Amino acid sequence: ILLIDEVDVFFSKDFYGNTYRPLAKLVDPVITSLIDMLWAKRNDRSLNFFKIKNSSEFQKLIKKFPVYEKVLEETVKTMLYDMKDLDEHSKLYQVIEDQIGYKDQDQISFDISYGYKTLFSYYKENENGKISPSTLNDKKYIIIDCGEISYAEVPKMYECRLGVSGTLSTLSPFQKDLLVDEYNIKKYTFTPSVYPQGTRDYAPDKDITIEKQVGHFNFLTNEINARSQVNQSSLKRPILVFFESTQILMDYYNSPAGASLKHKIKCVTESVSSEDKESIIRQATSPGSVTILSREFGRGTDFIIYDDNVSTCGGVHVIQTFLSEEKSEEVQIMGRAARQGCKGSYSMILSSKNLEKFQIPETGDEGSVAAMKKSGKYIDRLDKQRNSTQGQEWSGIKISVREMLKSHKETLNFLSLLRNTPSSLTIPEYLLNRNKSCYVEEATPSRTIILMDATGSMSSLLTNAKNTVKTMFSRAYAVIEQDKQGAIFDVQFVVYRNYNSPIEKLLEYSAWENKPDNLYKFMDNISASGGWGCEAAECGLWHVNEEIRKHPDEVASKVVSQVILIGDMPPNTKDEVTKKRENKGESYWKETQFKKPTYYEDELKQLVDNKVKIHTFYLRNAAQETFQEMATKSGGECSYLDMSTNIDKAADILTDLVTTKILVDLGGASDGAKMVETYKQMFGYVK
Repeated sequence: ILLIDEVDVFFSKDFYGNTYRPLAKLVDPVITSLIDMLWAKRNDRSLNFFKIKNSSEFQKLIKKFPVYEKVLEETVKTMLYDMKDLDEHSKLYQVIEDQIGYKDQDQISFDISYGYKTLFSYYKENENGKISPSTLNDKKYIIIDCGEISYAEVPKMYECRLGVSGTLSTLSPFQKDLLVDEYNIKKYTFTPSVYPQGTRDYAPDKDITIEKQVGHFNFLTNEINARSQVNQSSLKRPILVFFESTQILMDYYNSPAGASLKHKIKCVTESVSSEDKESIIRQATSPGSVTILSREFGRGTDFIIYDDNVSTCGGVHVIQTFLSEEKSEEVQIMGRAARQGCKGSYSMILSSKNLEKFQIPETGDEGSVAAMKKSGKYIDRLDKQRNSTQGQEWSGIKISVREMLKSHKETLNFLSLLRNTPSSLTIPEYLLNRNKSCYVEEATPSRTIILMDATGSMSSLLTNAKNTVKTMFSRAYAVIEQDKQGAIFDVQFVVYRNYNSPIEKLLEYSAWENKPDNLYKFMDNISASGGWGCEAAECGLWHVNEEIRKHPDEVASKVVSQVILIGDMPPNTKDEVTKKRENKGESYWKETQFKKPTYYEDELKQLVDNKVKIHTFYLRNAAQETFQEMATKSGGECSYLDMSTNIDKAADILTDLVTTKILVDLGGASDGAKMVETYKQMFGYVK
């Protein structure tokens, strides 16, 4: 019997469409000696796999683990690859209190690992005096990938599936269909609350306000002041304000709009200590208090009213400052008020910029912000667009779940062998396949930069890119295995926004990778935000040229073989670059890599001169002219990328597009077309 608590959590990105990855750690003095030797010789240009294989350190390792010789050979190849470009990798992490932590949305996580890149980063930071010898020694082990268990398949392993949820009615149509079609859950029992109903004051259309980004914080302060006031009474209601991210929360706290309330605002984010959180949450329901919280505290946090006067004057008021991707989250945040029969109220103060990710424009037809304001009808349109956006994203999740099934079954078979016949020769063979390295000595990889607009309107595409990256790689390697064995490729993800974003958000990029796992981790940390008309694609092109400039002795097209540019707006014009930089001032920019303005025309010319093809794909007609220019001048392809007409196929379209472009470059003039044809025969192709 399987019991599922909160089914909407099961459908969240951490579970459905994701996997549990069992990893084994091999710790032994011979392993320590091998890794120490690799690090000591990392700058030796003559170092190669053959030399390592014949070293005394590796021979001692094989003697210790003879059955897994082939697995360990592949491990060493992966280590050789992961030792490269550590300076670039260092931009992804921070060293805090003797640990390497990676950015995880607004937080720093010490649970994220990029495999041997992380291991060798510990060596690097130890030499820099930031990591102690004892901590470094704790990291010296070999990682054996033992498979992946698909969370989507786990419920099917149980004969009886039961669940309890307070948000069942808020599931999206796609999620409800999955419960019936995939898990055969067809019976629902709705149990009424033991507490009185009708104690929450919330009228969906009346209590939703949408403001332009420039006035959003000011309106929010006005809402806090208005909602806290109780007629002519001196008693004020407590206010809870939920923000989409810690960054936006702090932007409000430090803004002129928040200044008048700063003396009484209490902040709750995941970085606050447990003791402080407990104290602030206890005081959050006190009369006149204003508590601002990141979205994580909208679920499961109990705000108990201790003062009867608060209930008398209307209870706690909750303000949500963003539209949730999941309706269930909205219901949970709303539920922080009027708990257990107490009075309370709820309102939403939204920024029109936040709605871009749901394809809701400021002006236009009946679905625009302007039309909603004119009619006074909000909630139906917001829910409709939320479901539509989910539909695009779920197309990628469904591909991911489908592709995981084979690996899931193989992992279960492996676990069965471990339990029943641990001496089976099938076990090392399985582990060899799981830990196969993509590193091929002397081979020249095809190197593709996938350059994407990461502003608000591109939310669904970014999600699909993350959810399908493993599929892209597995399909590409399947074709390589059949048509061009020994061929290899590297991919780098690069995202850009605009000059109103902080410098660390204006341009973000991964390391070069030849396996998808690390790219998935990078994209999992990228969220759509910002936007300002024409976007800063010129900064993305600048990065491509910067990659080439790092290797002056190499042919440019070998450093970057091709660029796949995906966006919905053209680059900024020269005048727009000048004007938008004035928003932060040149004193700000002179401390960044963009101390000098960069323009797409100049960056494009350099790429054309270096014979780097740019394949461009636009989602809106506004980008067509400039995207066509970039493709034509560089010898690339330009096409309209329709991600909205056929929502169910949006992720398939993206997967086919990127994977076939990689295969064409890998195969070249002689084999490229053949490899694409093989791809179509193996996986189909969505036009």
